[in-house]
Amino acid sequence: MANSFGPNERPDATPPHQNVIRRFREELRMDRPEFADLIEAKIDTLRVWEAGKSKPRGPAALKIIEIASRNDYPLSITDIFPA
Repeated sequence: MANSFGPNERPDATPPHQNVIRRFREELRMDRPEFADLIEAKIDTLRVWEAGKSKPRGPAALKIIEIASRNDYPLSITDIFPA
């Protein structure tokens, strides 16, 4: 009988990235330029967010939440800014 694994359950699967923004981008299977264009941000800004040196604020954070919602992805503002 063959094993059935989910996308992140395979023994050789790469674990999801710890950074919530990068993990979301990777789940959408988008590269940085595509995702930056989608959220109307500069690639360098996205790179800083993904490195954990800063977080999206204001309209950028709301845009990311909106895109997550449209894609039925469980992402909220508290995921971006944990308590």
